[in-house]
Amino acid sequence: MASEPTQITVPRETVNDESVKLLRWHVNDGDKVTSGQALADVETSKAVLELEATTDGFVKFLAKMGSEVGIGVAICLIVDSLSDLDQTPVANTPSVPEPVLQRATTPVATSASNGSHPLSAKVLAGASLDLSIKAVRFTPLAAKLAAEHGLSLESFSGSRVVRSSDVRAFMDGPTVIPDSAPVESKAVRPVQSDKPPVSTGVEVRWEELPRRKLVEIKQISAGMSNALLSSVTLAVPTAGLKAAVAASGIEDLSTSAIILYETARLLRKHPMFNAVYWNSQAGLYERVNIGWALDDGSGLVVPVLEDVDKLSLSEISDLTRDIIDRFVDGKLTVKDFVGATFTLSDLSSEGVFSFAPLVSQGQAAILGVGAEFFVGRSPIGFQNYTLAFDHQLGDGRMAAKFLQDLAERLAGYESTFSPPPAPLQELPKPTGEPSVARVCSECYRDANTLRDMKAYLLKAESPDCYICSLCLLGF
Repeated sequence: MASEPTQITVPRETVNDESVKLLRWHVNDGDKVTSGQALADVETSKAVLELEATTDGFVKFLAKMGSEVGIGVAICLIVDSLSDLDQTPVANTPSVPEPVLQRATTPVATSASNGSHPLSAKVLAGASLDLSIKAVRFTPLAAKLAAEHGLSLESFSGSRVVRSSDVRAFMDGPTVIPDSAPVESKAVRPVQSDKPPVSTGVEVRWEELPRRKLVEIKQISAGMSNALLSSVTLAVPTAGLKAAVAASGIEDLSTSAIILYETARLLRKHPMFNAVYWNSQAGLYERVNIGWALDDGSGLVVPVLEDVDKLSLSEISDLTRDIIDRFVDGKLTVKDFVGATFTLSDLSSEGVFSFAPLVSQGQAAILGVGAEFFVGRSPIGFQNYTLAFDHQLGDGRMAAKFLQDLAERLAGYESTFSPPPAPLQELPKPTGEPSVARVCSECYRDANTLRDMKAYLLKAESPDCYICSLCLLGF
């Protein structure tokens, strides 16, 4: 007697996906395969995943190339012999038993006073059921949602994957109003137009968006819908970052690595920015996992650096270089994108001075870093650091304090790595002429006082005097 066929299913690699796209088959239907052999490539929201055979045998396809396959659903079977192919049913079933729903064909009015869900009331009232409707597959989130709401043994029509949105739409079905209810009490739902919101009289060419862009939209939309977005921006001097890069002794140290290092430690001091809001509660993450936004021009990806607060600056530098190398080579895997509790988006290399970053799903804040800029002819460079955050967990003062702490930490690298200044000397003057005093002609601070303030004196040619960098900037 032939053994049970082995199902090759789509694993749960990331919580953001309910389904994947079957990109290509590496074998033909009916081919003999061995354990570990590549069978198919599936595209998730973040990367392409290769599915392998888990045993020896013959392949029987259950999904077509280019189709959407639910998480936990089999894409093919592996059987012992070719004769088993004809005896194996074609129906595709989830790898884990999940509840099956059926739809009532007769609507039944429900009473708001009994506190039960409308669908449950339909079943209890004895609505006629169409038991001939074929059972379909459910994603884990859809199955969980159905179980939580006690949906009955009715089914959705059509042979397709049922997602959580389908279950919600099923539960939200048409509202039944008793005949005795006044007309003005009937709820009116807005109807979404089938026409795209395009400009009148202008031709438009439609293109499919890549999967990772669609999932990015989903994540950002979910993050925005669960957050009250606010932001604070602070101009931070770049001297500390430059000093750290120049004198740290770490090969190819990037400014992003330094910002990641300091930000991770600050998130322990400011835990509300390493959290998530839900149902009047603050969920404080036990780990500091920072998503690092990268874009090579083909689309945004956000690989995750785990437990950044426990890594040294050298370890973070090595990790960021490894991520960039694998990103360029297309070798980042799905696991590289899971578990971010905070995000850093550094656009300093793109010449963007300031921007408004968006908080992603499951997070409370994101730090945006702009390009260096200069004020007037001053040699002092600045970068705008913008902290966008969920106002349900933080406020403007907390965000400002976070950025000020970050600025102080970065400024500390200048005093640590910069060489000591040369002894102060009066400028020589021709015989018979007094020397020019080494103080600012505007604020009268001397060079020692200004050095403690991270500022310095500049020589003016006309009139013959000095002016400090603070007064030059208007402070």
